[in-house]
Amino acid sequence: MSKQLLKYKKIVEQYLPYAKEDLSVFSFVNIFAWKDFFDFDFKMINGNLCIFAKDALGSFMYLPPLGKNVTEKTIEKCFCYMKSRNGKSRVARIENISEKFRAILSDKKYSFYHKANEYFYKKEDIMQLRGNAYKSKRSDYNFFIKNYDARVLPFKESMARECLDLYEAWAKERKKISEDEIFHQMLEDSRQAHQVLLKNAEKLGFRGLVVKIKKKIKAYTFGFEINKNVFCVFGEVADLSFKGLPTFIFKELAQDIRLKKYKFLNVMDDFGLDNITRTKMSFRPALILPMSCVKEKD
Repeated sequence: MSKQLLKYKKIVEQYLPYAKEDLSVFSFVNIFAWKDFFDFDFKMINGNLCIFAKDALGSFMYLPPLGKNVTEKTIEKCFCYMKSRNGKSRVARIENISEKFRAILSDKKYSFYHKANEYFYKKEDIMQLRGNAYKSKRSDYNFFIKNYDARVLPFKESMARECLDLYEAWAKERKKISEDEIFHQMLEDSRQAHQVLLKNAEKLGFRGLVVKIKKKIKAYTFGFEINKNVFCVFGEVADLSFKGLPTFIFKELAQDIRLKKYKFLNVMDDFGLDNITRTKMSFRPALILPMSCVKEKD
């Protein structure tokens, strides 16, 4: 499946810029991360690249169509294609619709459902942690650098196994703080996505860092470009027994010379969970963008 999907990397990355979107889903790396969850299908419809995904519940569009001239006619053909695959018993839909894309669709023909919010920070804010808004974050960062002798290194694919072992230990601790089944499932899904990406880092070309303490990886983070202004932080995992480590690695990533050109960091969504929302809000997002799902009205 990896080789089959990788052959579409070039064409997906050719068409993604037409969308002019900042959301994390508008990246081939994001699509590849979920290859074990969905069967992806790529079609050209009216000169637009259309990315469909299929799971046990049926076929849906993972993204809105990508191209120079996306119209409602294209959307109609996409729904016809999904209905031909799904039959009458399953509802066709387009996931990950931005507010900008919603503007081309008629409210009379389509119903929209809020899916999630994605959080964006000014990279400069995370690099500097200035002002009263970041007082507690500065305190965490300063505590860490004062009390721990840490090395920051670029992630290499050879580090994947140790990073995944850290994820297992981290997820086990996270599960103790919440009995929410959605949160537990999110941790399991993310584990699988991290595994896929970390073991294919060289093919995908994303960027990451690890933090070593006493020669052991105690934190890692990685992500990928969405566009020339936005870098998406897909994953961050840290041993929470080291106070201040999450803030330390986030700041180090923001300062990474490889991220010099980006203005914003997109840290993705909160899964609708209060504990994740609180964490993301604590870093004072500069922007919160909603994503929706769209279906045809009966």
